[in-house]
Amino acid sequence: MKKTETWSTCFEDRCKRLCFALVLLCLSCCASVRSFAADTPPTPGEIWNLQELYETPSATWGEVNEKTVKDETGKEVRVQTQKVWYESGPWHGKKTRVMGFYSRPVGEAVYPGMILVHGGGGSAYSRWTELWAARGYAALAMDLAGCEITSEESTEGDQPVVRLPDGGPNQISEFKFLNFSPDDQGYVESWTWQAVASILRAHSLLDSLPEVDPNRTGITGISWGGYLTSLVAGVDDRLQVAVPVYGCGNLARLSVWTGAELAKKTPEEVALWTKYLDPISYVGHARCRMLFVDGTDDFAYPLEINRDTWEQVPGADVCLILHFPHSHGWGWTPPEIAAYVNSVLMPNCETIPCLTNFRYEASVDGIVFRAENKYKVPLQKTVLYYTTDPGGFGEDNKWQVREWSTVDGEVQGDEITVQLPADVTARPVYVFLQAVDERGLRGSTHYLKIE
Repeated sequence: MKKTETWSTCFEDRCKRLCFALVLLCLSCCASVRSFAADTPPTPGEIWNLQELYETPSATWGEVNEKTVKDETGKEVRVQTQKVWYESGPWHGKKTRVMGFYSRPVGEAVYPGMILVHGGGGSAYSRWTELWAARGYAALAMDLAGCEITSEESTEGDQPVVRLPDGGPNQISEFKFLNFSPDDQGYVESWTWQAVASILRAHSLLDSLPEVDPNRTGITGISWGGYLTSLVAGVDDRLQVAVPVYGCGNLARLSVWTGAELAKKTPEEVALWTKYLDPISYVGHARCRMLFVDGTDDFAYPLEINRDTWEQVPGADVCLILHFPHSHGWGWTPPEIAAYVNSVLMPNCETIPCLTNFRYEASVDGIVFRAENKYKVPLQKTVLYYTTDPGGFGEDNKWQVREWSTVDGEVQGDEITVQLPADVTARPVYVFLQAVDERGLRGSTHYLKIE
């Protein structure tokens, strides 16, 4: 009996020690999980109430105005445009309203929908919505600065804008680069959070219209609108296509704001802002088709961070444009944007000549680059752009003034081959390959940096 009691006591003691060890192990694992979670970007659903934002907001519609506009081919199209005010917010505990322009073709049909997101200093532009209406779309552009345009039509630079009494945050740096505590959800008061919520509500409003096909919707945005488009593409799973122009994520790494507004923050504040409000934290959730459009020497969003953002989205496409000017008027001009969107949302439309599998190998005569014609679009020519200008900040080291040289490529079947001239020996060298199809439309790889 004593032996049994001794064995039992020993067994119980071992069980207690084992249980205690398991508890410690569990606590250690939980601590590790909490630590990892603290460094991991939140999921979109943790930050925005998607169920609520997917509901149709209340809206007030203005008078319908008809006019004739021309599409890219010069064809005249009758379109109708009207103002709309829809509910958004809350901001600082109060509901807000957003003003927008809505345009569509005149007629009885069901159209794909497009959401148009303006950039810094911009507003809702009827010229932009009417451009998409002429293409056969129902398009909605909203003001994301808490303002409204008082005239019945607008384009960049000529619209009288007034503050809405119940408007959301303006686009000033105080609201864009807000310091906040995530514990009390302080990010909700930021311009980014409010703008994303207003865009999602605009999409919900667009989807509710009887003339809009909710299964064929896309978004494009310019500059800060491109920043928002990159972010919304990873938040709004109802989208089929997204085209950010200029704007992207990873602003803290290298942008016009890195040495300005973001330089005023502590490293901890920068990390927090990036985690909750930078597109780099969300764009990887995107499941829609995406085309990133950027200039080779954009003053605000250099190729480095555009590439960082693009790399988060498997299968995303690129259109890099040499010395592409930065403005709203230029940002909605490239025909590649409409052609790419048409290929997703319109039946029987061919896409632009995008390239994939960009790679290189050394040879005795220099470096040979290869890429593949992703969508097998008939090509007219291919061109390799290269530069040894390093880019970045500094007196002699600015991405805005990179000079690019070119060499033509060869097309054999679906593969493109081009050789970097042997006399280009400086390193690093930055290169990207552009393809032009028989319509004159461009597509490209993103750049490679060869050390």
